[in-house]
Amino acid sequence: MSSDLLIQQSQVFYLLREGLWKSTQVLCHKFYQRTQDPFFQFWRAFCYFKSGSLNEAINELTLIRNKREFQFATSAALIYYSQQQRGVDRVQVRVQFYRKSLKLADRCRQKVERLRMIEHFRVPFISIYFVDEGRKAKEILELLSEGQPISQITLGWYKLLQKEEEISPDKILDYFQSFGQFNQKPIEYLLGLAKASEINKKYPITLDALNELMIVWRDFPFTDVEKLRFCIFIQDWEQFQDLANKLLYDDPTNIFGLKAIAFYNLARKGDVRESLEKIEELFNAIQKQEEDNVSLILNCCQLLSRVSGRNQQILQLTMSQIQKTRKIAPLLGDLCLELAQETLMLEEYDKAYGFFQEAAALDEGRMESLAGMIQCKILQGVIDDAEKQLEFVQEVQVSVGRTTEIAFLQALLESKKSEGTDSPIAQQFIEETLKLHLIQSKLLLPGYEFYIKFNPDFTFTIAQMYLRNLSTNLMLAGKELPTSGIGKGTKLLESIARQAPGLTNVQLLLSTGKMALGDPQEALKTINRVLELDPKNEDGYILHALISIKTKQINLAANSLNQAISNNFAIRENPLFMLVKGEVEYRTEDYKNAQITLEAAYELVAGKYKNKNKVKSKIVQFTEKDKCQVFVLLAKVYAINKKETEAKKIMQKAIQEYAGSPHESTIMMANSEIAIESGDIKKAINILKAVQGGQPNFVNSRIILADVYLKYLKDRRNYTRCYAEIIEAEPTAENYKLIGEAFMKINEPQEAVLSYQKAAELNPEDEEITRIIGNALTMTYDYQKAVNYYEAALQKTPGRQDLLVDLGRLYLRMNNIKKAEQVLVWEKFVSDDYAAPTLTTLRANAQGFLLIARMVTKLQQATFNQAQNAEKEKIQQQLMAESQKLIEKIRKAFEFAVQTQKDVIEKSKQEAANVNKEKEQLGLIFLEQARYFFYNERNYKATLDCIDDGVKFIPTNESLIQLQAETFYQSGDKISCEQKLKILQKLNPKNDYASMMLSELVLQQDDSEKSIQQFVQTLQEKPNSFGTLSKVIDWYRKQNRLDEVQTIIDNCAKATQNQNEPGLCFCRGLYYKYKNLPKEALIQFNYAKKHQQYAEDSLTYMIDLYLNPDQDLYYSITDEQPKPVAVENLKACDQLLKELQNRGSMSRYLVMYSKIY
Repeated sequence: MSSDLLIQQSQVFYLLREGLWKSTQVLCHKFYQRTQDPFFQFWRAFCYFKSGSLNEAINELTLIRNKREFQFATSAALIYYSQQQRGVDRVQVRVQFYRKSLKLADRCRQKVERLRMIEHFRVPFISIYFVDEGRKAKEILELLSEGQPISQITLGWYKLLQKEEEISPDKILDYFQSFGQFNQKPIEYLLGLAKASEINKKYPITLDALNELMIVWRDFPFTDVEKLRFCIFIQDWEQFQDLANKLLYDDPTNIFGLKAIAFYNLARKGDVRESLEKIEELFNAIQKQEEDNVSLILNCCQLLSRVSGRNQQILQLTMSQIQKTRKIAPLLGDLCLELAQETLMLEEYDKAYGFFQEAAALDEGRMESLAGMIQCKILQGVIDDAEKQLEFVQEVQVSVGRTTEIAFLQALLESKKSEGTDSPIAQQFIEETLKLHLIQSKLLLPGYEFYIKFNPDFTFTIAQMYLRNLSTNLMLAGKELPTSGIGKGTKLLESIARQAPGLTNVQLLLSTGKMALGDPQEALKTINRVLELDPKNEDGYILHALISIKTKQINLAANSLNQAISNNFAIRENPLFMLVKGEVEYRTEDYKNAQITLEAAYELVAGKYKNKNKVKSKIVQFTEKDKCQVFVLLAKVYAINKKETEAKKIMQKAIQEYAGSPHESTIMMANSEIAIESGDIKKAINILKAVQGGQPNFVNSRIILADVYLKYLKDRRNYTRCYAEIIEAEPTAENYKLIGEAFMKINEPQEAVLSYQKAAELNPEDEEITRIIGNALTMTYDYQKAVNYYEAALQKTPGRQDLLVDLGRLYLRMNNIKKAEQVLVWEKFVSDDYAAPTLTTLRANAQGFLLIARMVTKLQQATFNQAQNAEKEKIQQQLMAESQKLIEKIRKAFEFAVQTQKDVIEKSKQEAANVNKEKEQLGLIFLEQARYFFYNERNYKATLDCIDDGVKFIPTNESLIQLQAETFYQSGDKISCEQKLKILQKLNPKNDYASMMLSELVLQQDDSEKSIQQFVQTLQEKPNSFGTLSKVIDWYRKQNRLDEVQTIIDNCAKATQNQNEPGLCFCRGLYYKYKNLPKEALIQFNYAKKHQQYAEDSLTYMIDLYLNPDQDLYYSITDEQPKPVAVENLKACDQLLKELQNRGSMSRYLVMYSKIY
């Protein structure tokens, strides 16, 4: 037999196994015209039979019944077809057929020549089509397959297709592998071997078989289809998509390719628009190629509806196709049942009930139809009828035992009966439903059939039942345990999301579960995936904003809401969205827009929403509490915008509506805040005190009351008492953390530590509390105790990078470089190439490299100083070489810090963290790097490069722009310096450095009294421009007119609230220095050195004053020896010199060092 004929026959067998009868007819007709081989006419007849055209099938067979090699096959087929006709004694025909089959088979076995002529068609005929004969067909196959490889292959296929329970999958694979050697392995053998190994999950054998099929039988057109299905087994979705696209590239109407790409777009990509196009193309292709193929259409509709995510457009399309198909087979119960299931997905319970009822009439006793009817009754709220029907079904099904359907209906019924409460009975039935469903699913093999039977939609319904009582407040609290019902439901949703990540309803519910379990980053990451799939998803934007607000990422929430409006303008008709938008604007102090937004929300609540449900969401719902919040926020905004009348009206309506309700205390709280805003502190205190322990807003009331005592009355005792009352009422870990924060706010870190430690005892799993306690201990300045705490914490959890960073930072603060070197080890902050680091780890790594740069900078400064003091040239050279190596390490550490922080930004984008915050942190790293180049290396070009990089991330940072101006000044670019100073002054008109430097530049250009008078006038308008004042003092001193400055200084002092303002003290110190009043000057410079801007100048002047209190020349005319300096003054100079060195000003340090020593 030629290879072309073998390929053609295998194509026929492949399409027959797929049930594509029309396509097989067309193919057989094509091949018959080409070869005139009766084989194709025989199978064409069978396709007529399967399509319901019995007479055409018999007519086709009659044409070839006299062909000698086809006598057995045609006779057997004619007998079988005849028994399907009405009025025939089918039992008698079957007996005759079976006896004749055995006789003919035995005769064929004795006549080898005849066996060879018919073996290529007779065995498939028996194995595929007489499935209802079961054991009889198997006996004939075993009789005919002895010693004949082709017959053995067909027997193997029979075992695969029959899926006999007594034959284990591994025995079928052994059967295929036991065949003798082939000169050229047949297509049917390779396909059978691939299928058998696939069932046994021995995927390397499957892949080898398919690759061999592709190489040896290149012209066989269905290899890619088999590889495509194999990709589902190994979860290689990228190759799955590539193969589907390849099939469609070769033939845009390929049913296998269209089905695959439609499924992929729905289940994996979640692309509804593209899926709709492909589904329409699929049904059109089926209409043209497989007209009236009911089983194919039903299979496609089942598959696509199960992964539709209940999308209305997809379901309408599949339901429309089922309706058309019902005209072909009106009495087929399966079609009616599928129509009922899909109608139920659309929550049209009346219609669904009617279809289930019709399905039950067409196929009496079918459990799925009865269960569907009961489910509709429960969902409609007809509980009594549903309960009675369920009891009846249970009695009927006693012999069958517990089934998924029964357990599910009982779970649904109990959930409805105990709505709003956590019923243990309902929970028990839900868990039983899941257990039974998963037991059935585990028996399934990966593939399209798995998605139909596993049914992501039904599994999602089970998950919904687990999360049925998850309110928005409960979700945002984030205190649920993994072992709770919500935890189990979330785990189930994760399982569904792995199988079908394109289902947005699954992803959204999963995000609420993640948030409820206290994982906001994963929740936001999941929501971002939803918004990528569906940019118009209202629930996604609302959830994203709610979680962002809860995690104090207000800017992220605002961005999400703005994006929502740009993608879906109609979302403004959603009152919950408008409420969240108003809350974000309120928190960002955009009160004007908050008023507009909340007024719109109020109109929706009071008008349209009252009569018409605008929100169809099942994920986030607009509740009565949200409606109350609209009243509250709008009243607050009115009060802030000085619209007291409107605020009172809204509050009056709220009080009337919610009197005696659970939301009454919320209204009281809002009333107190409005009273505070209007300045009536006494009224606010009385309202807040009226909220008693046990009421819903007690904790919040005490927090607000505490702030009132501290902010308005400066009463620290009552401030702490409010938090003590919170602990008395609710001694939880969260509340102990709350009181700890309160103590930190009033600079009581010792008390804060005690509260934090109590919180840690109550919730030992809280990793964040460890760092909080460490930071609080550091604030007590008991550094050794803080070190001991960090070391003990690291012994318990040695992998905590964030604790390593905190300990390293503490050692640097203590100036313990040796210990810092032991902690801040380079290798600890390098990410593992084989493990994806978490966002927390990446942040810690970036900070680790930054601390290494600071540490090595201190080491380099010490080494450089040693080199300067070294007496021997050789030692000096060695130390300078070592110093240079340390400089290279500093640069490298900064580079790694920058790169790691960039990785943090990318990770933040993936995990929906606060990207703006991370970008700001990168900008600050560039600022620190620029400072290093400026102060330590005096490399102005590198400094400006770092500043240019930093400006991209923190364009309005004053410190960055100030350093840029200073760099331009030092490098001689006065024009650029002036430009940056003006920008700095625009950002902050009170910036003293900008005023001082601009004065300096003007004086350098025009040192005239006219210019000075302009500065004096500026000081009258802005008395706190101390930089300008210092330059005025310098000028008057040069003009020997210092007495005139006293009045100007006094005027500036009168306009300054804090008389110890560093800028004012610096100017006074300068004045006293020039007036030869060293003691007064030292006192003022000592205050001024605490501010970074005046520190270096103040320290330099102080050293100069200690060395030369009289401010005379160091050498007199008569005596050329230096004037003696008191020992106490030298000790003071030594201490000030160390301070100057620690500030990193090496040039000034060296100058002053030379003066002292």
